[in-house]
Amino acid sequence: ENHTPAFGIISTREDTPESWIHAGLAFEEIALQASQNNYATNALAAMIQIGDYYKEAQSLLKTESRPQVFFRLGQAQKAPKHSPRLTAKEVTS
Repeated sequence: ENHTPAFGIISTREDTPESWIHAGLAFEEIALQASQNNYATNALAAMIQIGDYYKEAQSLLKTESRPQVFFRLGQAQKAPKHSPRLTAKEVTS
């Protein structure tokens, strides 16, 4: 069984707060589209956010672009439990 048929990396030309937001928005769109098609995504932060590990990804991909989001895409073996959310009142009180 293959539950993670793909890994994805979203990278940007620059490493600025604006590029981080654009990369996050791109991942959000991918995650929403995946969910609508019965696929799951899972962001994996350590590879690109801790130390210089992102440089290894750049080397493997033969790119100078800055990896911003690294994620898995596939079909989950079972549906994850719903994470309880706070109500608006709980957040603003």
